[in-house]
Amino acid sequence: MSFSVINEGNLPKAIVVIGPTAVGKTEYAIEIAERYNGEIVSADSMQIYRGLDIGTAKPSVEELARVPHHMIGFVDPAREYSAAKYREDAAAIIFDIRARGRLPVICGGTGLYINALIYDMDFSGTGKDEAIRGKYEELADVYGSMYIYGILKERDPEGAERIHPNNKKRIIRALERLETGGESEGLHEFERSFVPGSLFDPVLILLERSREELLIRIDARVDRLIATGLEEEVRGLIDAGLGSGHISMLGIGYKELMRYL
Repeated sequence: MSFSVINEGNLPKAIVVIGPTAVGKTEYAIEIAERYNGEIVSADSMQIYRGLDIGTAKPSVEELARVPHHMIGFVDPAREYSAAKYREDAAAIIFDIRARGRLPVICGGTGLYINALIYDMDFSGTGKDEAIRGKYEELADVYGSMYIYGILKERDPEGAERIHPNNKKRIIRALERLETGGESEGLHEFERSFVPGSLFDPVLILLERSREELLIRIDARVDRLIATGLEEEVRGLIDAGLGSGHISMLGIGYKELMRYL
C-alpha cells in the first residue's frame, strides 16, 4: 500500500484506521505507526476506561510497548465521558504528536468518536433530560428496543432511518431531543454536523474481511476473553460498585455478563 498521500498541506495529516470488530485494526495501526514514526490515538469509547481491560480488547502489554498509545485507560469507569470531551482531549494529543514531528494514527472503534474528530460536529445541542430519558429507558427495559424504535419511527420516520433498531442508546437520545428541542430538530442537527473537520486532514483506511471470516474471528475472540478472565473482571467491577447505571458497563460483553451474574 502506498502512503505517498502523507504530505504536509493546509492541515496536518493523520491516518485513521477504521473497520468492524475483530477485523484487525489494532495490529494494522501499530504496523503503520512503526513504519511512519507514528503514535496511536485510540478512538474506542470503552478502552478509555480504567479497569475495563479484557472485555474491551485493549492492546496487550507487548503491543503497547511497540509504539506510544494515547486515550487508553485514563477515565474512571464511574465517570461519564462524552464524545465532545473526547474530541477536546484527543485533539490536544494529536496536535502534540504533530508538534513533535510524528504521525498521529487514530484507531477505532467507535463511530461517533471517529466522526467527532474528522467532522466539525456540533455538540452544543440541548442537555439531557433525566425524566424523559428514564421514561424511555423503562419502556425499552419492559418492551424492548423495537418498541421505542417504533415510537421514534412515528415521530420522525426520516430520522429513524439513520438509526439501527437495536441501538437503544441512540434511539433514546433521539427521542429525548425530539421532546426537548422541537419536532425533528434534534435529529437533523446530526446531518448538519457532517461537514469536513478543521482539526486535521484525515487519510482514511477501511479494513474489511468477509462476513464468514469476521464471525470466526469474533467467536475466537469471545473464547479468548472468557479464557483470560472476563467473568472475573466483570465481578470485580460490580464489587467496586459499578452497574448498569454507568456508561462504562454498557459495552458489549459487560452488560451481558452483568445480567448473567
